[in-house]
Amino acid sequence: ENLTFIKKINQDYIFDRGSHILEKPLVIPTGHNLVIKDGTKIFMDNKSFIYIKDGNLISRGKETNLVEFKALNENWGGILVSNSSNSEIKNTTFEKMGYYNDNWSNIFLTGSINFYNSKVNFDGVNFKFSFAEDALNIVNSKFNLNNIIFEESLSDALDIDFSNGIISNFKFSYINGDAIDTSGSNVKIINGVINQTGDKGISIGENSEITAEEIKISDSFIGLAIKDQSLLNLDKVTFSKNKTDISAYLKKSFYEKGGKAIITNYSPDKIFVKKDKFSELIFNNKEFKTVNFDYAQ
Repeated sequence: ENLTFIKKINQDYIFDRGSHILEKPLVIPTGHNLVIKDGTKIFMDNKSFIYIKDGNLISRGKETNLVEFKALNENWGGILVSNSSNSEIKNTTFEKMGYYNDNWSNIFLTGSINFYNSKVNFDGVNFKFSFAEDALNIVNSKFNLNNIIFEESLSDALDIDFSNGIISNFKFSYINGDAIDTSGSNVKIINGVINQTGDKGISIGENSEITAEEIKISDSFIGLAIKDQSLLNLDKVTFSKNKTDISAYLKKSFYEKGGKAIITNYSPDKIFVKKDKFSELIFNNKEFKTVNFDYAQ
């Protein structure tokens, strides 16, 4: 379909500035990039999605002139970027995203915005009202997420699988599932607030290694969960009004150990902790030896 508001220049397909409607899927030819300039609003139909393979998604919003992805009706079909060498999303909002739903290629994903086998940087990005299992799913990729906000996710917000990167200066609120969920990943998490999560503020699993500092977690079912041979080094954390502040356990039996967390400078002095016999918790150089939890029961 000929979309007159998209121009091709060399390897780039470039959106004109302004407001545009995508009523059908936008599949960028393999090896090409999609470039969106500041001040562009894209209204996505529920049958529309964006697929970029072997190319980059470049969204160049400005603080005073955002790029905005919006739903034309109740929600839209998400974005998949695979094998990207250097995607960059700045000062951009994504609203009312559904599952990535590509009937053409029979690709159906649990995430709304998906990056696979890619390198991607986010700065000043807001994810609002996700209807998918994950608002943002990063798989087998290198990433940097800075100045990000996730709010009102029907399930999980940020799911990181087998990836390496940094999350800094963040806020998660009103997340029905997990705010941050890592599997097999190496992640640094710096300076952020998580509140009102229906499941876990940060879920660390499947042999992940996480270093974190300056974190506040409140009004969540579980503040931090460390499981399945994962390691957390955490400095300066504040808990408030969580049902459980920290939970360490073995969930999947093919791992030999549960979770290990080394935590310094936490508040308040009394926190609610659950730990099974397979796990290890160390608070300010003192081991918490009590076993008061069994995941299997």
